[in-house]
Amino acid sequence: MFFLAIIALVLFIYKYNIDVMYYVNIVVEKIENIYKSLTSES
Repeated sequence: MFFLAIIALVLFIYKYNIDVMYYVNIVVEKIENIYKSLTSES
């Protein structure tokens, strides 16, 4: 489900010609924050 949401977001970005790298950086940042929070707990 999570990956389907990412695919839908990517398709939306390409359809509307939005600056892809800007959103990629945001997504990567969020994933890194989630990863850090998961690793710090264990």
